Amino acid sequence: MNSLRTLPLSQAFKKATLTIILGSLATSGFASESDTKINQSVSIDDIFSNSMVLQRSAPIKFRGTAKSGEPFSLEFASENKTVQPNADGRWSASFTALPEGGPFNLVVEGKEVISDILIGDVFLCSGQSNMEYPIYRALNPDRELSAEHRQNIRLITIPKATALTPEYNFEPDSNWVVANSETLRNFSAVCYFTARDLELAAEVPIGLIDASWGGTKIESWMSVESLKTTGQRTNDIDLFEIYTDDKRAGMEVFGEMWDDWWRNRNPDKAEPWLEPSRYDWTDVPDFTNWKNWGLAGLENYNGQVWYQTDFILTKAHTEASYIELGSIDELDHVWINGQRVGTQFSWGGDRRYPIPTGLLKSGVNSIVVNVASAWDMGGMMGPKSALKLTNDADIDIALSDWSYRKAEQPGMDAPFAPWESVSGITGIGNAMLGPLRGLKIKGGYWYQGESNAGDEYSYEPLLNGLLQDWKTYFGDDAKMVIIQLPEFGSVSDTPVDSGWAKIREAQRQVALKSEDAALVVAMGTGDAYDIHPPNKQEVAHRAADAAENLFYGKDNANTNRDPLEAKQSSIDVTVALSGSNRALKTLSSNHVIGLELCSPTLCQYVMGQVEDSNLIISRPQSLSATKVRYNWSDVPYGNLFDESGLPVGPFEIAID
Repeated sequence: MNSLRTLPLSQAFKKATLTIILGSLATSGFASESDTKINQSVSIDDIFSNSMVLQRSAPIKFRGTAKSGEPFSLEFASENKTVQPNADGRWSASFTALPEGGPFNLVVEGKEVISDILIGDVFLCSGQSNMEYPIYRALNPDRELSAEHRQNIRLITIPKATALTPEYNFEPDSNWVVANSETLRNFSAVCYFTARDLELAAEVPIGLIDASWGGTKIESWMSVESLKTTGQRTNDIDLFEIYTDDKRAGMEVFGEMWDDWWRNRNPDKAEPWLEPSRYDWTDVPDFTNWKNWGLAGLENYNGQVWYQTDFILTKAHTEASYIELGSIDELDHVWINGQRVGTQFSWGGDRRYPIPTGLLKSGVNSIVVNVASAWDMGGMMGPKSALKLTNDADIDIALSDWSYRKAEQPGMDAPFAPWESVSGITGIGNAMLGPLRGLKIKGGYWYQGESNAGDEYSYEPLLNGLLQDWKTYFGDDAKMVIIQLPEFGSVSDTPVDSGWAKIREAQRQVALKSEDAALVVAMGTGDAYDIHPPNKQEVAHRAADAAENLFYGKDNANTNRDPLEAKQSSIDVTVALSGSNRALKTLSSNHVIGLELCSPTLCQYVMGQVEDSNLIISRPQSLSATKVRYNWSDVPYGNLFDESGLPVGPFEIAID
């Protein structure tokens, strides 16, 4: 981890270490010729760079590190501060809140080090792949990218990384840039389109922070502290804390869990990592996606495949420090001479694991790799030249003669290490949100939930915990716009217990119960066959409406219609919806479709009618109804809309 981010000099965008020779600055008034010369290197944290936006009407705080404990001067917007680093070399300096405007420069000891800083509104955009989804893949990308872009919209994309504790900087580091056709191409479509659609965007500078990562569970973004408050994944928390204190000890505990899982699934088989010779192996045809090998049983296989090689080392070569295995998709476990040395999840990321001292031996050694893939490509992807043992000196030993075998069972229920990236806990939040701590923002957008659908634990307390994390990072006034999951998956012709519907309801409940959250109903923007629907413009338009309500207190009519209560008589059930000043309407029918009445053991479809802001549902006499559900499936086809044109979102409500 690069713990220091060096300051850009003058108007340059490059980074260079700012070396301040205090004794040489006598003419600038900061030191006299009689002062002792002090060679002091000062750095500022990664989130601060040229062309950034800082939050208006909020205290402005810069922070960084200094190699010397000596004080230095900092100037911003004509305000001067004398900064004293602490014993750890960390420093921070707060400046008076400013209205929108700029550009301003940050000056250290009389030298301009960051330029073109605007004051406006800053937004965080976070979540998984539908937030990460770039503009060049959205609807009409050529038109969107060639359009005129406002120079007062600035962007930063946080690099993907994980960490065991909260970081101050990014790895690799990243810079703010001005929005244009080149910088926007790979930027989050929802994030940018939302900012563009805000009414104030033409007048107030906008800063957009994209911290998103496809496939991530919400727990990977949460702090250990907030995750503990939910009472969930307690075993993972314990193991994560063991690993944080002692990686080897944590790996051993997790290894025992994984090994036990394997033995329970394969009670009559030897362990491949201990006794690979007990199995039959076939030469690896190529280091590519196993689905492209043209072999029966692997063409569409999602599951585990084992890889193995033996190699001979001289005594001198036993000092190798790392094993490198090239690109692997998705999850790997690696053993050397029967001892697990690493596990990682990523789609095609390179693998490099440290080798414990003394593990390699003179003579024959063995490497066994288990690769599991649940989606699309899978396997050790090479290139072959990347598979080797190395150290920081002159050892570079190629690993060749690999063989493979398909696992008897897919084994996709194997345990994940809690320090893993997308399926783990806390690590992504530490590395990608941690460096934002203390930065003031206007608010944030959260677009995630796909990877949590189907989990046995509740999403609602997890989302509440993440909202609390945002308040810890950005201040008690931090607010969150929650983008609800759109359609994707199986179309149902009977009532189902949908995992996606449960996530949507949890998202709705968090927004309903918190004054600091708002919901964006995304129904109508999804695709049953594509988990990444390209119509991000409509999602962003709705998100901008929600933001104007939540962040700016605007009385915008385009808000969700929530059920207020459900009451039943002897013949029907009445559901009252919020927003009584706005008419409801049905499309393609005089009846409301997509409604269900449920008893404790059974749900069935029912017809409904719109009456003012109420739904009147005929109650089957044979059903003892206890709750009402609407649009409760992965891909619902409800036809209830608000007069503004927004669909009424999915809901579940108990009957009084």
